[in-house]
Amino acid sequence: MKLEIRDKHLSVVRSEGYVPGVIYGHDIEPTKIKVNSKELKNSYVEKGLTMSFETNLNGKTHTVFFKEIQKDVFNQNNILHFDLMKVSSTDLMRASIPIHLYGKDIIDKKNLVVQFLSNTLEYEFPVNKGISSVNVDISQLEVDDSVIASDLDLPKGFVLKEDPNKIVLNITYPTQENETVEEDGQTSNEDISVEENKITK
Repeated sequence: MKLEIRDKHLSVVRSEGYVPGVIYGHDIEPTKIKVNSKELKNSYVEKGLTMSFETNLNGKTHTVFFKEIQKDVFNQNNILHFDLMKVSSTDLMRASIPIHLYGKDIIDKKNLVVQFLSNTLEYEFPVNKGISSVNVDISQLEVDDSVIASDLDLPKGFVLKEDPNKIVLNITYPTQENETVEEDGQTSNEDISVEENKITK
């Protein structure tokens, strides 16, 4: 992803097809930047808030991750602003990683229901080891079975930062008033929603 120095008003930057942002962190002064809107969206879809990547600014390569993304509440495809955190190879990221289920079709065929109690879990991990999701195979589960946080298999170097006994999901029989629990993990402020993560040393 190519970064460019930003020297115009935010409204002008957006009208020219760019998204305004800022880069800061390891061995770099906070710098106002802009990125082509389409290129930024592609990078965000691929990397999310959990994976580091390389970017270029003024001919120099930097390893960064999306520290914060601000979206239009009324159009979640519209990114209004972004923060990039530059990191070193020894830094650790801390982020909420989405949980992705495999085998739900098998559960459906059994006429059972997946009760999702937590669709993300918070982990700490090396910056170059980020993953887009935690995969959970539920195909062998039966009614009244549960999955807790410590049941999930993760790459080496990942440390769970939540209660290991936290229940992620239950398998139940369907009911007339069965409701799906949804947690989007976003904080809204009027017409802006913010997604962010953390970094530790």
